[in-house]
Amino acid sequence: MNLFRRFARLALPLTAAAAAIGYVAAGSSAPNVGTYPAAPSASVAPASPTLRAPVEPPSLATPENRWASVGGNPTANIDKAWLEAEGPYKGPLEGRRLVTLTFDDGPSLVYTPQVRKSLAKYGIEATFFVIGKYLEGESYSAQKARKVVQDLAHDGHLIGNHTLDHSQLTAVSFAEATRQIDHSAELIQQTVGAEPLFFRPPFGDLDGALSAHLAARHNRLVLWNVEGKDWESDDADAVFAELTRRLDFARGGIVLLHDWKYSSVVVTQRLLAWLHANRWDPKHPKRAGYEVVGLEEFLNEVEKMPQPYANRAEMNAARVQHFQSLHPAAPQAASTEPVARAPQRPKLQKVSTKR
Repeated sequence: MNLFRRFARLALPLTAAAAAIGYVAAGSSAPNVGTYPAAPSASVAPASPTLRAPVEPPSLATPENRWASVGGNPTANIDKAWLEAEGPYKGPLEGRRLVTLTFDDGPSLVYTPQVRKSLAKYGIEATFFVIGKYLEGESYSAQKARKVVQDLAHDGHLIGNHTLDHSQLTAVSFAEATRQIDHSAELIQQTVGAEPLFFRPPFGDLDGALSAHLAARHNRLVLWNVEGKDWESDDADAVFAELTRRLDFARGGIVLLHDWKYSSVVVTQRLLAWLHANRWDPKHPKRAGYEVVGLEEFLNEVEKMPQPYANRAEMNAARVQHFQSLHPAAPQAASTEPVARAPQRPKLQKVSTKR
């Protein structure tokens, strides 16, 4: 743990290689190959995005060792970030499936503490990409929101930046997009005593100039490869089933959940229990199982053994080919190339100010 990371924790309260599709871990159910997992709902950036004007590095007094925290993607390249989300390269006979959990769009005064309690039960470190607007001001709800985030950081969870109000960054001016990033970062720093290193753009949408802006800020771009659309559905059973299917297909990765609704709390509880029941056993390294780690450890493992593919589509094609070699009698699997999801800006929480 570097000095910056130590400071981030101590500052309170003052402030996915031909990756083979192995069989599901012992005790879990194999996916129904006739209903192959649907494509991840996030897509890679357009091949030829409209680039914005170059950006000058912001005036930030940051420690020199902050650059090291950016790791293997210092330019915040979005194609590379999608591949990083798949996790480290895994040989066909490797059973260890690395997983890290992330939560977007909080904090919620009601549901985030419930997620925190569930994580504590299993000793899991997660990453919360928060919306800065909830931390701003001196209203009762803002004060409580800051306390919720401080409690998360105190437990060792990472606090990441998810913009000021969840705007689609490529749909607003460059000045507004950078304000969304910078002001939210300031609010997070004021809350936890350290500036956030990790950034996730709403809808996974970013262009070249904004990538340059993140690189100048020495921010690490974090995306995802497993989600169950808990932001869209209140059906905890369906969301949980989708998450476990996708985890089995991808053999781990960065899981995207949300901490602003009750059904997601239920899904989180069930997912944590499932991952624990199907955990990886180092005494039997070839037996499929899941190991849940913090985001920093996950990304460090990716840097040691990166995916050897040029893009996510190439990697998914190799996965489908290998899956079919293992299951020749199964129906041909549908393409798993990510498809774009229409940006749907979540409604900002309306929290009562009554004590």
